[in-house]
Amino acid sequence: MDGVREGWPMIRYPIKVLLVDQNADQLLMSEKALRRSMRQIEVLSVRTATDCLGLLSREEIAIVVLDYCLPDFDGLETIRQIKQAGYDTPVVMVTGQGDEQVAVTAMKEGAADYVVKAQGYLNVLPGILERAIEKYQLKNRLKASEERYQRLAENANDLIFTIDRDGHFLFFTNRAVSVLGQTDQELRGRDFKDFLTLESRKRAELDFLKKAKGRVPWMIELDFVSPTGEIKSFELSVNSVVGSGVVTGFEVIGRDITERKSLEKKVLQKNKELTTLLSVTSTISHSLNIDEVASITLEKICAHSSLNCGAIYTFRYADSEFVRSAAYNLSKASLESMDGPGFWNEIQDAVLRVRAPLVHPSPSGTMEETALDKIIAVCRRETINSFIILPFFFNEKFFGLAFAGSFAQNCFAAEQSEILNAICEQVSAAIANAGLFKAVNEAKNEWETTFDAMPELICIQDLTGKIMRVNATLARRLNSEPRQLVNRSAEDVFKDPMSPWVHHHRKEIYERDKIVSVEYEDRLLDGIFEIATTPIYTSSGRLLAWLFVGKDITEQRQFQNQVVQVERLKALGEMASGVAHDFNNILAGILGKTQVMLNQLEKEGRPDLQTWKQNLKTLEKQAILGARTVKRIQDFTRIRTDKKFTPVDLNQVVTNSIEIIKPVWKDESEAKGIKIEFRFHPGEISLVDGIDSELTEVVVNVLSNALDAMPDGGVIEVSSRDVMDGGSPVVELTVTDTGVGMSSEVLQKVFDPFFSTKGPKGIGLGMSVAYGVVTRHHGRIELLSELGKGTTCAIRFPVSKQAEMSGLAGRTSPREKRARILVIDDEDVIREFMQEMLVSSDFDADVASTGSEGIGLFEKNSYNLVFSDLGLPGMSGWDVAKTLKQRNPDVPIILLSGWGIQLDDVRVKQSGVDLVLSKPCQMNEILGAVDEILKRPKRSNG
Repeated sequence: MDGVREGWPMIRYPIKVLLVDQNADQLLMSEKALRRSMRQIEVLSVRTATDCLGLLSREEIAIVVLDYCLPDFDGLETIRQIKQAGYDTPVVMVTGQGDEQVAVTAMKEGAADYVVKAQGYLNVLPGILERAIEKYQLKNRLKASEERYQRLAENANDLIFTIDRDGHFLFFTNRAVSVLGQTDQELRGRDFKDFLTLESRKRAELDFLKKAKGRVPWMIELDFVSPTGEIKSFELSVNSVVGSGVVTGFEVIGRDITERKSLEKKVLQKNKELTTLLSVTSTISHSLNIDEVASITLEKICAHSSLNCGAIYTFRYADSEFVRSAAYNLSKASLESMDGPGFWNEIQDAVLRVRAPLVHPSPSGTMEETALDKIIAVCRRETINSFIILPFFFNEKFFGLAFAGSFAQNCFAAEQSEILNAICEQVSAAIANAGLFKAVNEAKNEWETTFDAMPELICIQDLTGKIMRVNATLARRLNSEPRQLVNRSAEDVFKDPMSPWVHHHRKEIYERDKIVSVEYEDRLLDGIFEIATTPIYTSSGRLLAWLFVGKDITEQRQFQNQVVQVERLKALGEMASGVAHDFNNILAGILGKTQVMLNQLEKEGRPDLQTWKQNLKTLEKQAILGARTVKRIQDFTRIRTDKKFTPVDLNQVVTNSIEIIKPVWKDESEAKGIKIEFRFHPGEISLVDGIDSELTEVVVNVLSNALDAMPDGGVIEVSSRDVMDGGSPVVELTVTDTGVGMSSEVLQKVFDPFFSTKGPKGIGLGMSVAYGVVTRHHGRIELLSELGKGTTCAIRFPVSKQAEMSGLAGRTSPREKRARILVIDDEDVIREFMQEMLVSSDFDADVASTGSEGIGLFEKNSYNLVFSDLGLPGMSGWDVAKTLKQRNPDVPIILLSGWGIQLDDVRVKQSGVDLVLSKPCQMNEILGAVDEILKRPKRSNG
């Protein structure tokens, strides 16, 4: 390579060499020796030390060859003069025999090397010069690299420092000085834990004590405190510094995550608020009873805001009095005072004026305290130190108020008041709807007015499905008037006999006074609706009509879909670390073995066949492991979208599921000091018919719930076996945990959508999704649980009929010999592998790199079988298969795909493809496919 001499990759050529010797003959011989051995050099020569210094000031010299004996001053003094003048040029001292002590002194003075004028010393001089130059250039590069690293570290925004084994600062950057608010002198030698919060200090002491004997890097989040009291959070990456086989210190790089943690806290709070609001909305939307709505609302308000007591009063316009609808944790005496006539009148006037919550004590001190005199007196008796009064308004109309109190001081921050107001808005709507529904039974005129004012879509039908009445809201959605819809058939109006609006005839699914809700996407009404159907009875108990109430939940469902998507992305994020870990291990094994084998070839020429055989088996094993890891990713992310059931091994499904959630049960739990133990007892089981990815999702959901039920650790046992269920063979999978268990009330709701016991952390879809998947697979899922004694989940699936059928079909005659096979693939490695494998298995094999080349070979030769890649340049595998089938429909075609998708059955059939294999394929898979295809009977020409 130009500029670098072969064999000396560190030296940049051409170079200038300066020879300093008073003997002209010696200079001439030295120059010839150097030019003979070092081609790309320029040799300069002088005879005095003074000339040497002068030339160094004018020329860029790579190295100086300095004789000890000079006329003006000796070589040692010359070296000192060179260093004093600031010339950073390596010097090789040349001394006579017996002057070895001079050479030693020269080395101490800074000489790069020395050579003694013995017989043949000119032969070794070039090598000495090259080593000295290489060492010099390497030292300069290292120095430059260190300077760049120092500048990078000092200017980095990250927190970078090193500490000894006990945590004392050894090195730190300007960022550390800035964050900790200390000077260099104040920091040096101090224990870094002195600058942590108390909680972070305890965590650091425990974590560094555990890692002091290990060498594996780890991550830890710690909070640092500045002298001003400002707290900054950092995510630290810690690497052990090892000396003489033991850990002597740690290198630390910290990223400022203060803003991220603040945002996470806000997101969690917002999720909690949205969950509470969704819970209230979902609950009260199914009730038309004011007392029930008030009781649920009061419970949610107190739980969300950590309040201790409260009451809800609704306003009765008939006599302008307040009626208590719900109360919580208030004494009988206090309730009697609050229930008294006129108790809430002044407070009502105040909220009507400000139309906002009233808080005590008031943050500004300007609130109308006189209006609260009565309630303050009651609170003093109850030792209630703070409270909030929330008004209920709906369509600008006042419906009542909620009182909630706390035994502690509560400032009722703006965020807290905001969510409480949102809850009250929902309650206001629910109370208003309940009041309007009650008014229907009190007066016909008022009922009709209220009926048309309701925002829900309402329809009443007789027992034959004829519409008796609709409200104006529904009529507007149908672009009609209420009177134009009356007496028409519901099936005619809604144009869908299966619509929930016309399911009046299914009265067997309804109980007396029970409301049954159905969620339905109505294209005619352009939205998603929760349609509640209620039977209407006469006073004698005779079924009279059906009431349909439809609530537009389109926006609500869109929000829920976003939450589900976030949950799926979170699962993929947790799985990523486990997949990366697997691939790193796999690639490390492949790279290591490959480099060892190449090294053996280069050094030994002929490798040890037994060792190579073992290495090749290792490479094969690592490649198979990589393929399985890719399959797990494809299955979990639903890259395979085919809905056709195939035989599935539940033992493999369990194994894959445990690997998928490994980052949760192993890495995260162990980082928190929690021990989770998995015990899998796979039995000899039959295959089941199903979709592998969906069954994996079921098992992942069940295992995730088991992990969540064991916050302090525990054991999860999974077993599989074949059993009989009602005389039919089934495969039973059981998952048992040692967690907190469930009450009977929770157990009854565990499969309900959006029911969750995890608070903001869960969205309540996991087990409902699992139930739906199991049902679609003609299986059953059951839970047995008791508080404090753990939970057992049993899932049963029918034994696969496809596996039995394929087993019978597999009993065929041996394959024919010397079949001729065509392989079409644009990847050279795959073509060579396929050809070598087929030829070694007693087949004749031709290969082509493009579809057109393969078609040309097919037209010239007679083939028993064709392999074609799906993704070919120019024309796809589909087009190749279709063209070949047009030429000869009797030749079977196997399509190879590396895209990880389940190909469309219709397209497979239209293209004439006989079998599809997913890359990477193992040798036994390919040969098995060849045997299967060649044993099939050929198509008849008719």
